[in-house]
Amino acid sequence: MFSLFFSIFQIFLGAYVSPVTQDKARSYVRDSNIDFFPSLIQPGKFIDTVKNLTIFIMSEKLPGNYENIFLKEVLTSNPSIKSEKYKIVYAKKGYLRVNGSKKYLELIDGRVLNKDASKINNFSFTRIDFDLMKYTSKSTSFPKISELNSYLLIKCLNYYSRGIADQLISRILSCNESSVKDIKEEIFKRFYKPIYIPLLALLACLIIFTSSESKRYTFYKTTIFFLGIFVIVISEVSLRYTSESSTGVYFFIIFPLFLFLSICFYLIKNLNINYK
Repeated sequence: MFSLFFSIFQIFLGAYVSPVTQDKARSYVRDSNIDFFPSLIQPGKFIDTVKNLTIFIMSEKLPGNYENIFLKEVLTSNPSIKSEKYKIVYAKKGYLRVNGSKKYLELIDGRVLNKDASKINNFSFTRIDFDLMKYTSKSTSFPKISELNSYLLIKCLNYYSRGIADQLISRILSCNESSVKDIKEEIFKRFYKPIYIPLLALLACLIIFTSSESKRYTFYKTTIFFLGIFVIVISEVSLRYTSESSTGVYFFIIFPLFLFLSICFYLIKNLNINYK
């Protein structure tokens, strides 16, 4: 009974709560600019979360006060001809400055190297301001499938199977062959996978048929444990194939039901025998 309750609760979490909270959390990143810059800085590590900008800072003495700063700004790139225009800035010291809505790095005592096609030039500086406001996060501007509400996913599948195009859905989600595979897997994960919770609980109930004083108790308990692991592995593997073929869908649906009913039949039969 408890496992059935948790199974229903898991469906509620997976189908509604989790997509809403994930989309809400990611929206803060999608809608943000360089406001999160201070939280990204970790001395001794290369930071490339910001698009077209790589940052390396050797040390941070005080919050917002940095030493030995390296910045690489990609200005233009052309992968087809393997050419890149970029700027590398090195400074002995740097300070994060906020002036109203403007945010910039005040860099002290360093050099700038510009690379444009085959040309390279550099110059020294005593103080320059490096503007941070033009940079944004690399985070995708569209929500992931796991962040979309279940109604939209089911509607997308329905329209795709009927060959109907919906402008509202297409603005948020592309209902094409590749995305439909992921949508099928996501729907099964949200609404059907929780059925494995009561299955595992029922499997654990098999322990009642042996006494803790029995010589075979440890072996029996270990066998049930590994059967549970096997069921979990099957649930994960078969879920991957629900989007690949109808066979994978049928197996994912039928396997837990068959195993659940088999264990129920075994329990009822043996309990009746023991009671008599």
